[in-house]
Amino acid sequence: MEDTEWLKIGQNIARIRKNKGATLESITSKMGRTPQWLSNIEKNRRSIESTDLYKISQILGVDIEHFFKNS
Repeated sequence: MEDTEWLKIGQNIARIRKNKGATLESITSKMGRTPQWLSNIEKNRRSIESTDLYKISQILGVDIEHFFKNS
């Protein structure tokens, strides 16, 4: 996977989260993480582990593949 594709994952998490009406806090509280952690992922300041990406997909009720799509 190219670096630019990983950058899209954070943007896609943010887009899907906002479309679902979920806050950073509502997701991260279920994961035992801080809102800053997820904010950094959405802003592409840090990468995300596949297990955490899966957890976010479960919380948001979407297939994990949606994070890899171009909108």
